[in-house]
Amino acid sequence: MERTVFSTTLGCSLEESTRLRHELSDLLARLDHDLSLRHRIITCGAEAVNNIVEHGGNPAATIHAKLSIDEISVSLEITDDSDGSEAVACEPVPATELCVDESGRGLTIMHTMSDRLTYSRLNDTRQRLCMSWDHCDTRHRPRVLLIDGDISMNRLHGCYLSDDYDISFAHDGANALKMIAGQRFDLIISDIRMPMMD
Repeated sequence: MERTVFSTTLGCSLEESTRLRHELSDLLARLDHDLSLRHRIITCGAEAVNNIVEHGGNPAATIHAKLSIDEISVSLEITDDSDGSEAVACEPVPATELCVDESGRGLTIMHTMSDRLTYSRLNDTRQRLCMSWDHCDTRHRPRVLLIDGDISMNRLHGCYLSDDYDISFAHDGANALKMIAGQRFDLIISDIRMPMMD
């Protein structure tokens, strides 16, 4: 089920594009999304607004931005009344054929950095650009098994890794084999010499 997590109305200026960039950055950091995904969303949102401001046919009175999230994707919808369809509309550009001459519109950036991009005219004066990105559930983090007979070393390594990974500990080879048989780990880091079984 899609839920809107952010919605704002912007004036038509580059300062408002900067404001959108900061607000999206703060929100996405709080939502704990992957850093790469955050950068792609923020960059594409700012590029879209910049294009409307700088290349829209008639200056837009307002630009509306809405960020929505569902189980599998994040979408950013930019709606404006600039009547400047050329500011955001173009055919998808393969990443291997980056456009050098696009009149500074950043269209290649938006196509390359979003997983899906759609453009539609809502009526004679309004248009909508929707960009979306697939995301993994932020509650699922890679699982790491740390195996070390030295409990303090295990804890130390666990402290370093716990911000980004779900950590499990084993203190000997036999215990580690039991854990591996019953669970899936994305990475196993093991000492070589341990009590009971190396």
